[in-house]
Amino acid sequence: MPLLTVRLDDPADCQRGLQLLQQLVEMTSEDPIRGKGPEKGCGPRHRRGGRHRHREDDDAPNSPPMPLRKKLMAIRQRGVWRHLLAIAQAGDTAKSLPEWDAMLDLPRNKMRSLKAIFAKLENRWDLQLMQVADEAGLDETGNPRYLMPPRIRQQILQVESLSQ
Repeated sequence: MPLLTVRLDDPADCQRGLQLLQQLVEMTSEDPIRGKGPEKGCGPRHRRGGRHRHREDDDAPNSPPMPLRKKLMAIRQRGVWRHLLAIAQAGDTAKSLPEWDAMLDLPRNKMRSLKAIFAKLENRWDLQLMQVADEAGLDETGNPRYLMPPRIRQQILQVESLSQ
């Protein structure tokens, strides 16, 4: 990181130092992803090692809603797709998260982590990948049972069959 040396008894030097600091603040506070600010690879996001992301769903708040198939195609690029596909292929069965762990041969409580990831995707794309099945009741330990909505299940299976 560069150092800024300013002679405090010289008003011109203080003014130039303030200008340089202002330029630095403007450069690092603008979003490099959207084309404002420094070129890619500069700025605080790059120093943290974070991933740059630009998704079409993040663009304009007044843009028309994305169709379900397109949303699922975007989700298909993620690692959770295989789990969503397995749940969709399981059919119209409501299971608690521990029961899904057992059925999908996942480590204990892995489905709980997946459900949290699903919730992020649901919020981002205004979906409901899993919903509580009230009519199925609770499992033996008191956990609610979840079910994939039929429309989502059907679309997941169609997306998968189109991509094969």
